[in-house]
Amino acid sequence: MINKAGPVSWMTRHGVAPNLLMAFLIIGGILMSLAIRKEFIPSTEADYVSVNVAYPGATPSEMEQGVVLPIENELTGLDGLKEITSTAAQGAARVSVEIENSGDRQKAYQDIQQAVSNISSFPAGIERPVVSLSGHSIDVMDIKLFGPLSKFELKKLAEQIRNDLLAAPEITNVEVKGTPDEELHVEISQATLESYGLTLQQVANTIAANAIEQSAGTVRTSGGDILLTLDNRIYWADEFSKLPVISDDSGVLLQLGDIATISDGFGDSNREVTYNGNPSIGLDIYRSENQTPFTVTEAAYRQMEEIKTRLPPGVELIVTDDDGETYNQRVGLLMKNAAIGLVLVLVLLSLFLEYRLAFWVTMGIPTAFLGALLLIPAADVSINMISMFAFIIALGIVVDDAIIAGENIFEHMQQGMAFPDAAVQGAREVAVPLAFAILTNVAAFLPILALPGMMGKLFLAIPVVVISCFLISWIEALFILPTHLANLKKKPKDAPLNFLEKIQRNVDSKLGYFINEIYQPILRRAVRAPGLTFAVAFFFLMIAMAWAASGRMGFSMFPRLEGEFVVATVELPSNAPLQQATDVRKKLERDLRTVVAPFEADGTEFLLSIEGDVNGTSVEVEGQLVDSDARPIPAAELVNLWREEIGEIAGIRSLTFDSERGGGPSGGAGLTVELRGSHTDVLERASEDMANALAGITGVKDIANGFNSGKPEWDVELTDQGRSLGLEADDVAAQIRAAIYGSRALRQQRGNSEVTVLVRLPEDERSRAADIERLRILTPSGSYVPLTEVAILEKGVSPSSISRRNGRQIVNVTANVEPREQVPAVMSLLQESIFPDMRSRYPGIDFGFQGRQAETQESMSSLKLYGFFSMLLIYVLLAIPFRSYSQPLLVMAVIPFGAAGALYGHLMMGYGLSVMSIMGIVALAGVVVNDSLILVDFANRQRREKKMSAHDAIISAGIRRFRPILLTTLTTFGGLAPMVFETSRQAQFIAPMAVSLGFGILFTTFVCLLVLPALYIMLSNVLDKLGFSDVEGNDSVGGDAVVSAAVGSNGGSAIDVQDATAKA
Repeated sequence: MINKAGPVSWMTRHGVAPNLLMAFLIIGGILMSLAIRKEFIPSTEADYVSVNVAYPGATPSEMEQGVVLPIENELTGLDGLKEITSTAAQGAARVSVEIENSGDRQKAYQDIQQAVSNISSFPAGIERPVVSLSGHSIDVMDIKLFGPLSKFELKKLAEQIRNDLLAAPEITNVEVKGTPDEELHVEISQATLESYGLTLQQVANTIAANAIEQSAGTVRTSGGDILLTLDNRIYWADEFSKLPVISDDSGVLLQLGDIATISDGFGDSNREVTYNGNPSIGLDIYRSENQTPFTVTEAAYRQMEEIKTRLPPGVELIVTDDDGETYNQRVGLLMKNAAIGLVLVLVLLSLFLEYRLAFWVTMGIPTAFLGALLLIPAADVSINMISMFAFIIALGIVVDDAIIAGENIFEHMQQGMAFPDAAVQGAREVAVPLAFAILTNVAAFLPILALPGMMGKLFLAIPVVVISCFLISWIEALFILPTHLANLKKKPKDAPLNFLEKIQRNVDSKLGYFINEIYQPILRRAVRAPGLTFAVAFFFLMIAMAWAASGRMGFSMFPRLEGEFVVATVELPSNAPLQQATDVRKKLERDLRTVVAPFEADGTEFLLSIEGDVNGTSVEVEGQLVDSDARPIPAAELVNLWREEIGEIAGIRSLTFDSERGGGPSGGAGLTVELRGSHTDVLERASEDMANALAGITGVKDIANGFNSGKPEWDVELTDQGRSLGLEADDVAAQIRAAIYGSRALRQQRGNSEVTVLVRLPEDERSRAADIERLRILTPSGSYVPLTEVAILEKGVSPSSISRRNGRQIVNVTANVEPREQVPAVMSLLQESIFPDMRSRYPGIDFGFQGRQAETQESMSSLKLYGFFSMLLIYVLLAIPFRSYSQPLLVMAVIPFGAAGALYGHLMMGYGLSVMSIMGIVALAGVVVNDSLILVDFANRQRREKKMSAHDAIISAGIRRFRPILLTTLTTFGGLAPMVFETSRQAQFIAPMAVSLGFGILFTTFVCLLVLPALYIMLSNVLDKLGFSDVEGNDSVGGDAVVSAAVGSNGGSAIDVQDATAKA
């Protein structure tokens, strides 16, 4: 008699409630899919608070001592901060504070703001420090504006376009790139100043006092209030020329235009942005973290259609990068693979299961996926390339729950039980085993959930999506599937077979022949010599592990990605003129076109555009390529040809290349060595030696020494003679600063731009070294003296910038390694021989790895630690239902073989190892134990219930459980197969995880069916000799039914629904 109490029975017999639950999951998931955020790659930016301080004209050393050190000292004692990095450059400093992942962003921001405002030791001339919290805005579209206009006209047009774009409510942030700050220059010669007895500071003060807009208060009259305003604000050069400089009782004697050359212009900046060789301006459109790329890009295209109609003749506006299109391509590729995987799973299920059962089991997949969409927004997971891949991972695994429940229900139907009773009884029996099977799967994915830093943010979607799918599939298998199976129509026993049933019978007979005639004899031989069987398997395990440990497979953070762009970056000496940078840019562009030309000779498009960006002494040339699958050669190969064509460039510091930009989360140099110390001169020598040492290692290319020896620096020291004339050091410094940089009169808003008005000497009086020595200083008595008469000029060199991390100066030496898989070998060589030698020569310097290497090591340490805890959890989850200490170890013995299968898969598919590969191996642990659980538990039941020997029981288990083990393996591999064999370059980034899971599961199937029985015999023999037994008196997993009973029906076919319905 079936107990009709309980949720499973109630749901099964209710009929309506399960369908409502299914409709809720499906419809809710569809609605959520429309509302959920969609993006190409999840944001991996850490939470930062930055402090920016401007001090125009100051040297990097002054910025470090006067600005950076006080800020660092003040921030050191604050809680919740992970790392403090600083950069001191000429005239500016930036301190970036990374907040702990679990930290409160807003509290950290307020604490840092308060700490900076408490500092009272800043130099007098600095501007107010700006403390800002990193906005989580993501670049979604890049636009280039170019044409036959002056720089000023082009900037004004770009600002107008920016305003037009921001008029769309969907667009919240547009940045204009490639334009220096606007300035208004008032230039007065020294001779003129002396003739009128003026200083630059006096003129600046006069401008500031006259060009103002100021409220004069309110007059209250009987007719109402009258506001009084003094409005003398002026904006343009011709307006400033009319300002009075000297006046007396009779009126204005001298106007500014009489003594000065006044012009509208830009700040001193070596910045030049070009598009296909033409001067251009970039507009970068950003989206907020909760916006979908489509929303923003569609609005941008809509606005651009209108903007283009108003552009001046010859001016073009072109989209150079569109994340919305990239999202479509990448996610479209994954959707295609998911669809193929779904079809494969359905076909496999239809071959092995009765077709109506196969249909309802397959329906569990969309139900689980759409139901999971209701859960994942709670973890701030979006629809992106990573989460789509997670659904593909879950594709073949989630059907196992439905197979387990469905098969067990069908077994009861074949025994003649009424369909509703069979559904209730079958579902109840597997409720507990299903829980433990799902929990082992969940446990295996938990280490990925604990990944730190950038990797944690990037791959958060995988465990969240997979675990959500598992949980929903468990609900579906227990509360929805039984209802549908209970309502199947009975078929007469003599009903003719339909087409599908004939195919199933055929497959079943051939599988039966294989099990009995091929597998069974092999299994008997394996069990007869268990030691030899295990030794052979162990041999293959050791080969795989030894091959990986030897370094021949290499190891990297990510497999090589196929970028959207190829990039060359040149660093010039710090005092290089703009013309040299321009010449280098032209050479890089010319050489790129030269290497591309042969591939485009037949009219095939390869290179879409070339963007140049000269920023100070850094030159970057970026070539945009056609879609990755339409390229004649990969981007990495094109970069190698480009490198050869460029050859050696005289007078540069470094030349580096990147072929992965835009392809995914990877980026930066392949190898980064960080030197930490306290003395700039020692760091300079050590970094040079490190760069030379890297150059001597085979395969190391694109070496860049981050230390820039900087520009000539003259220290001015006031002499006793200068002091005797009444001069003070701060007065002399102010006069020198005004003459060279300029004396700032005012800063005001002009339209969309902030404009600084500077009063300074003409360029021909401040552009040469001799001009500094000839500079005339005004004494308190009103006379002028040359600078060299009142001060000593000590000539030295200042570093162009100073970088610091956690309180110490750092210099990074970067390089790329080809082939990339050899990075671990190069790192080993550095750690074993080069670092010890360098430490002995430079005892005050610490050497270590940063960049990709630091993130990889951090991720691997986390995976090892939490992987260990995951194994313990899986052991506990097996030991509880088995009520045994030894048998969980037996079941888990297949896990190392799963790792070996993953390694063999990488070798077969031509992949090197990466963090993605290791994540797949870790996640594999929970999946592969389920097949072992099926086998071992069935053997235990045979021994307990039928008093079989261990030998006979394990052979019986192998034969009877061959079908369900094969089915779960094939469905899991079938779901992953499209990704495993995907040839598209776009999928290379995530394919290694699919390879690890797919081939690991395949390999462990053979181990489970042949090696595990041998291990079972060996364990049984050992326990017998010790006088122990872990089978007698041991209840089966979950009571009367076990996971194994659920996945196959008495070892025979589960397709004979006619027989089941007839018996019922």
